Amino acid sequence: MLTRQPAMSVSSSVVSSPAPSDASLGAASPSSNCLCNRNQNQNHAKRNNSFTDSTMPASVGEKMDLVSPLPSPLTSSRYTFYSLRELPPLEITSRLVSAFIRGTSSLIYVLAEYEAMELISDIYTPNLEPTTAGLCELLAVIAVGAQYADVGSDTTMALFRSAKWYLDIEYGKDVDVLRKMRVSMLVGLFLIFEKSFFAIDYLAIRLAKSTGINKTTRSKPYSEREWASWRRVWGSLIFLDGWMASSIGIMPKISPGEDPIYAEGYRTCTNDSDAYLHSELIKLGILMGTITKNVYASAGTDFAPIAEHSKKLRAWQSSLPEPFRLTRSVSGNDSKQRSSVLLTHCSYLNCIILMSRKVLVEMCATHDSHMDDARRGLADEYAQMCVSAGRQLATVIGVIHSEGRLVRRCWLTIQSAYTAGLIASLCLATRQCRETTNFTVSSQDNELLTQCAGALKFCASCDNVAQRYLDILNSVRRSIESATPPSFSPPSSTGKKPPPKRLRTYPDQGFGRFQYPRFTDTDPVIQFIINLLRNPFGGEMRVLDGENTPLKVFPENWRFLCPEPPRNIGGFRTPSLTPEESTFQTSRPGPACVVSPSTGSDSLESSRRRKIPFRTKEEFEAFFRRVA
Repeated sequence: MLTRQPAMSVSSSVVSSPAPSDASLGAASPSSNCLCNRNQNQNHAKRNNSFTDSTMPASVGEKMDLVSPLPSPLTSSRYTFYSLRELPPLEITSRLVSAFIRGTSSLIYVLAEYEAMELISDIYTPNLEPTTAGLCELLAVIAVGAQYADVGSDTTMALFRSAKWYLDIEYGKDVDVLRKMRVSMLVGLFLIFEKSFFAIDYLAIRLAKSTGINKTTRSKPYSEREWASWRRVWGSLIFLDGWMASSIGIMPKISPGEDPIYAEGYRTCTNDSDAYLHSELIKLGILMGTITKNVYASAGTDFAPIAEHSKKLRAWQSSLPEPFRLTRSVSGNDSKQRSSVLLTHCSYLNCIILMSRKVLVEMCATHDSHMDDARRGLADEYAQMCVSAGRQLATVIGVIHSEGRLVRRCWLTIQSAYTAGLIASLCLATRQCRETTNFTVSSQDNELLTQCAGALKFCASCDNVAQRYLDILNSVRRSIESATPPSFSPPSSTGKKPPPKRLRTYPDQGFGRFQYPRFTDTDPVIQFIINLLRNPFGGEMRVLDGENTPLKVFPENWRFLCPEPPRNIGGFRTPSLTPEESTFQTSRPGPACVVSPSTGSDSLESSRRRKIPFRTKEEFEAFFRRVA
């Protein structure tokens, strides 16, 4: 990261402290008396001391009195507000810290494991005086960790609401600015999982620059070790800035020249593989932001910035050591950094697709007879590059899913699966259009589409954005299959053998050149796919100024959405959605997310179900013109 909610929801409804009326529901404000005191919460881990034995330093475990009554059930935390008097159960905190370190380390760097252990020690050790700032930081860490471990949506949201309240309301001015930057970044990371546009306000880039962390000169209060850690946190902010810019279409806030990592030929001199991959991911984040700014900010298609970024991407790929190359990564070569390598290549392939998809759309949707041969040849090169990257991305997503490395609410993999699925669908639909007499859906592209749909189906159980994307891909595939002659049905009915495994293992092997559609104006399926590829940013192409976003009108996750699944394409009619279903809602599907009628008065849940006045920006502008 990852849902359906109107403008007043998770991120906006918890800014103020819990209202007094919530006390009847079991909420606790920071100064209220709680059902269990701090000493009881400190002791909750005695029943399960595996964390203390295997992960927590011995010095920390020795200081803790781990004898306690049984902890309260997790389901009772729906209205809990965690404070210094009512802490989360220690065994849950330790479990989520471990999940946080394990989950975030595969992509970005936020804090070292020893720092997380120090936070636990400071908060849970008896006879110490913990600070509100330390509690806020620990709550933010374990709230993000809850995205990687199943502790229930109630517990997850209780942790997040508490952390965000302390950050927004009670985070003291005398607190270390760098630590406040990190807490804000954690809140932003959680909102990315929640698919909230408000995440861009919590990346704390301006706050980070005020500390001088974007400069290589070490500040005096910090040791070399501490400064190196904070510099890596700054690198994660660089990546998140570019990644968010490329995925939801906002102008990046970090400009070239602010950090030596922008310099041409910059290389990371380290034997630490995790640090090396982290630095390579930062470079991709920079490229994502500049591609969004230079390629998509203008309406036309200019080949000059595309050529420039293509050169940089080729240089990045060629500089990778052999163990980190794409073919080695998907061939089953297991290593400690395997998840990091696969996700890094997802980012790399997304860069290529973002850079070249405008050219692919133009080559498919237009027949410009006035284009000279040189420009046509260059356009064809970039269009083929986009298709090849999409097929490779689908292969990587298939590997991540098949090996159990997929995080259900991860925005990077959800968007990657959807984008790669669209390109595989375009290849499949185009071949059907050209081969009307001997077309069969049994092909490598169909297999890639199946892999993307399978990944989205896995994520859809906990993420409604993934469900929306899955509905679109399934509708497109059913439309293609419905137009296929019965004699050329899938291989299960014809007895044909599936493609050899090597085609599923090595990306882009066995694929021919993509053939552009010849009758796009008469084929509704191809036209629908092209329209989706034309608009990568929440159903539109315009790049927004992040400082002036129309969130007062639209739901906070409107930029993460795509158009509604098609009602009727290619002769296949999808079932109509009810008004409640068509309104994008935040509550996660599944038994853990069911809201009983008795709790329907909760402002958070009711705000998620409130119908938004306008589905798209175009509807709002049309309404405004009528009124004006």
